[in-house]
Amino acid sequence: MSVHTIFVEPANYTEDLINNVYKKQNIKYSFLHSTSVATNNTIIIDSAEYIFDRNNLFSNVSFLWRCINENNLIIINGYNHLAFIFLWIFSLFVPCYVGIESDTPYYPTKSFKRLLKTIYLKFIFSNKKILGLPGGTGLHTQLFLHYGMNKDRIFLLPMMVDNARFKRAIKDENLLHQPLNFIFVGRLVEEKNPVLLVKAFINVLNKGLNAVLTIIGAGECYGELVQLSAKFSNIRILGKKFGNDLLAEYQGANVLVLPSNFEPWGLVVNEAMASGLPVLCSSVVGAAHDLVEQPDSGWVFKANDEADLTEKLIQIINNPLAIIDKAKRGQDFILNYWNYNLYTERLNKILTYAQRS
Repeated sequence: MSVHTIFVEPANYTEDLINNVYKKQNIKYSFLHSTSVATNNTIIIDSAEYIFDRNNLFSNVSFLWRCINENNLIIINGYNHLAFIFLWIFSLFVPCYVGIESDTPYYPTKSFKRLLKTIYLKFIFSNKKILGLPGGTGLHTQLFLHYGMNKDRIFLLPMMVDNARFKRAIKDENLLHQPLNFIFVGRLVEEKNPVLLVKAFINVLNKGLNAVLTIIGAGECYGELVQLSAKFSNIRILGKKFGNDLLAEYQGANVLVLPSNFEPWGLVVNEAMASGLPVLCSSVVGAAHDLVEQPDSGWVFKANDEADLTEKLIQIINNPLAIIDKAKRGQDFILNYWNYNLYTERLNKILTYAQRS
């Protein structure tokens, strides 16, 4: 059984996935892009079989044709780029499956853009050589079903981080001590909604409650956040952090908050749960269904609703025992189930299907 995977870019979670799964399975890989803002590891890049953005269109198409003829299965991230379109066409003529790995959830909307997407996806999903590999079991799987893919061709390929990198022991006394430290980790951009979080947190502080908000990241909203929080020493805006510096911030926190108004998945949820933190996230965060609601590892508030977020923050501060319970459930779930063993098991199911069909 011969398999090749085409990743978008060498992000940190991609590197960990390659080292913990793909190299062990002897699966070759390539990248559409050679750089990522979230990594500086050149070893993974240099070990790739091919880098698309370092070559011209003719070379890229030639590689894809050779790749689809030499393999039984190609896994590719996404369906809205030229590499996938060429693979889709080529799959009509050769006995090779193409699996779409996707973290895109299904959200019903009515617009001309949605109509075009419906036509496109229904067309490409009609090809029986195309497999759907959603990163989650809820709306991510629903996307493939809604646009016409047969459920027999849909296989969970879970969104994953290296849990061992973030794992720490949960100490009850740390979680119970005041003031509680809420942490945000991500780009400071509109879709991540950090401004909403700061406004809600100021509401909490104005009610006389004692808590700390730590914001990790950089982006276009930085100036507004600094201005909003200028009078509040309990709001810390620390800029970007990676590696051990980021781990230290997770270890000093009590609850992760992810208030996004658009978030296909949110790998910081995985990281926080492995670190022993419960999660407070908005209802549009893709990971909410599988990682927060299912194992009861946190709280979900209505997206873009400042009042609901404020209420949830107050509820958490007033009930620290719930933090301990949800932290333990979440860490147990992420370490003992939503891990690389699950990913490998699901990957093997896909390989078995491609080999037998």
